[in-house]
Amino acid sequence: MDLRAAYGREIGAAGSGQVVFAGEQGGYGLTVLIEHDSGVRTRYAHLSSTTVAEGDSVDARQTIGRAGQS
Repeated sequence: MDLRAAYGREIGAAGSGQVVFAGEQGGYGLTVLIEHDSGVRTRYAHLSSTTVAEGDSVDARQTIGRAGQS
């Protein structure tokens, strides 16, 4: 599912989990991938910046980056 957000808006994690990827990812641009406690993964793509790194643990609604343009 793609959700729209205004440029620069803080993006929060959908749920708690661990960051398994944070960086440039092909057509997705700057991306954060979180594996949640349930095993489900969420991808946050087209970001203008990130505030987390691979291996970080995150809480639900914790800011993981800011929306970019696409």
